[in-house]
Amino acid sequence: MAKAYAPKKDAQVQGMWDVHVTLGHISEDEVELIETYRYLPRRQLRDMLIDGKVEKGYVMALINVVHIFRFQATPEHIKLALRLAKELLSVETRLAVKLFEDDRGNLPYKQILPMITKGPNSDEADKESQDLACLILAYFCSVKDPRELGYALGNCTRWINEHISKASTPGKAASAVTACAILVRSPAAREHYLKTQGPRMLSEMISDPKTPKQMLYEIVLSLWLLTFSEESYDVFSAQTSIVRNVSAFCLPHAEDKIARLGLALMRNLVGQYASGGQSFNALMVDHGVHEHILDRKVRHWQKRDEPEVFEDIKAILGDLNQDIGTRTSIEKFRSELAGDRLKPGPLHTEKFWRENAHEFEWNEFQMIKQLISFLTNSDPTTVALACFDLGEFTRFYEHGKGILSTFHGKQRIMSLLGHPNAEIQKAALKSSAKMLIANWQHI
Repeated sequence: MAKAYAPKKDAQVQGMWDVHVTLGHISEDEVELIETYRYLPRRQLRDMLIDGKVEKGYVMALINVVHIFRFQATPEHIKLALRLAKELLSVETRLAVKLFEDDRGNLPYKQILPMITKGPNSDEADKESQDLACLILAYFCSVKDPRELGYALGNCTRWINEHISKASTPGKAASAVTACAILVRSPAAREHYLKTQGPRMLSEMISDPKTPKQMLYEIVLSLWLLTFSEESYDVFSAQTSIVRNVSAFCLPHAEDKIARLGLALMRNLVGQYASGGQSFNALMVDHGVHEHILDRKVRHWQKRDEPEVFEDIKAILGDLNQDIGTRTSIEKFRSELAGDRLKPGPLHTEKFWRENAHEFEWNEFQMIKQLISFLTNSDPTTVALACFDLGEFTRFYEHGKGILSTFHGKQRIMSLLGHPNAEIQKAALKSSAKMLIANWQHI
C-alpha cells in the first residue's frame, strides 16, 4: 500500500493488541494494517479509495475485530474498529461498500446487526458502539439493491425510530437522525421509512427549540430526500405539521443551509397532490409558505447558491400565486386561521360575515373553535379581531349565540372586559354587546 503518515503508537494500545495476537484472536499483519490506516488523513484515504489502493485485508481485519472481540469483553477495540469502518464508508460510500463485500457480494450484516439489538436504554459503554453500528448499516442500506437488504433495513429503521422516540432531549437522538439522513438516500429505504412513524417524529423535532442546528439540518435533509418518492405525498399531506414546521422554522432560519433545504423541499411538493386529492399548494398557502418565500427573495444568499435559490423561489411563487388568485374568501379565512396571527383586512368586516357566516358550519364549527382559541393570543390586534369576528358570527348566523356559549366563547370574551389593553377591552365590550342585544344594527 501507499506510504502513510503514522504517528508514534500508543504503548498501552499496542500492549492490548499484543495480548489478542498471543491468544490467536487477531494476526500481527491485521494489527499492522489497522494501526497504519488508523492514522491516514481523510483526504489521503479518499484518494486511495478512488485509486483502488485500500487493501481489502484492512476491511476484513475490522470486521474480524467486531465479530471475534465481541466475545472477549474488549469494547475499546470494537469501538475503534467500528469508528474506522464508519470513517471509511463516509469518505466514498459506494467504493467503500464494495470492499466490505465477500466473494459472493454479501455484506457483513450478521457481524454488525448484533451490535444494535440491545435497545436505546443500554449503558453508555454500549451506546457509542450502537451508534457506530447503525451508521455502518445505514451506509450499507443506502447503496445496496433492495433485494439484497434482507432484514438489515428493517432493523436499522427500527433502531433509528426507537432512539428518536425515546430520546429525553433532541440532542440524545443525534446519531439516529444522522443515520436516517444516510439511510434515506436509497429509494428502497425511503419507501420503507415512509411506512413508519419516522416522518412525524422528525417533524416534531423541527419545532423543538432544543434541537441543535446541525441536527435540524439533517432532519430537513431526511425529509427533503423523502419527497423524491411519490409515496411521500400521502404521508406529508396527512402529517400536515411537516409543511407547517418547515415553513415556520426552516424557511426563516438564520443558517443558509437549513433555509436552502427548506426551499428545496417545498419546490418538490409544490403543484403535487395526495392520492385523495389534497393539494400541497392549498396546504402551503394555509401555512403561510408564500409569505416566507417572499421574505427569502430579499435575503442575502451566498453567490454560489443564488441561481438555484432564485429558481426555486420563482417556481414556488409561480404555482402558489396562481392558486391564491383562484381562492374564495372563506378559503383565505381558513388559511389565515392556520397561522398564528389575524390581520386587519376585508376578511374581518361586516360584509364578509354577512356573506359567509353560514360557511362556518364546516367541520362542526371548527373555524369558530379556532377563533375562540385566538382570544388568548399574545398579539393584541389578533385578540381584538377575534372578538370582532365572534361578535359578527352571533349577528349573522342563526343560533350563533347558543353555539358560541356551547364552546365557552361567550365566557371567554366576557373575561376580557377587564383586560389591561384598551384595544382588547374595547373589542370585547362591543362583541359582548352584539351577543346581548338582538337589534345591534339599530344602536
